[in-house]
Amino acid sequence: MNSLYGKFGMRMETTDIEIFNISDPIGLECYNDTFELWAESIKDNIIVGDYRILVRNSLFAYKFDEKEEMFHGLDVNIAIASTITSCARVHMSYFKNNPNFKLYYSDTDSIFIDTPLPTELVGNKLGQMKLEYIVNKAIFIAPP
Repeated sequence: MNSLYGKFGMRMETTDIEIFNISDPIGLECYNDTFELWAESIKDNIIVGDYRILVRNSLFAYKFDEKEEMFHGLDVNIAIASTITSCARVHMSYFKNNPNFKLYYSDTDSIFIDTPLPTELVGNKLGQMKLEYIVNKAIFIAPP
């Protein structure tokens, strides 16, 4: 489920980093062409000796398929990602707010508690917890 959430919650924007050796005529030409083409999206232009490093924003490529009347490359849906996240929070709130457990740590899909879970909550079905470790000793650091 985490990877599904990640797929639907992906950002359309990434960061591209390109390195050019401007002491080489071909490298200099590529640098100038790239700089001219992507000037508005360049976030940083770093100079290190004979090298230029361009850091720029980049959008994922997508195209419209007229036959199917849909965009390809836009498999992003914030509503689905938000729903998965909120459902996971609701599910995990049972463990976070349960007076039968002392909760030491939790994440989106894991918990560390002081007592075994009831057997019906542990298994390989959707919504069940997976027992990965039994911890016998731990170090606790008091907050400042």
